[in-house]
Amino acid sequence: MSGDPKASRGYRNRNPGNIEHVATNKWLGLETPPSDGRFCRFRSHQHGIRALALLLQSYQDRHGLRTVRGFVAR
Repeated sequence: MSGDPKASRGYRNRNPGNIEHVATNKWLGLETPPSDGRFCRFRSHQHGIRALALLLQSYQDRHGLRTVRGFVAR
């Protein structure tokens, strides 16, 4: 991978958290088609950032995670 962050899959998909696509998750701002085969694709970077914030909030609220190590392990 090159050093250019704009060349990354997360940037191309406007999905900074590389959230995996699951058909039952109806994220606001999903692109059509909603995934690149594995990861969600969003209409804007703002939608991708919003989805990541909601996902991290659920890790904290539903799963009791409080550390970066816990979030990454999840």
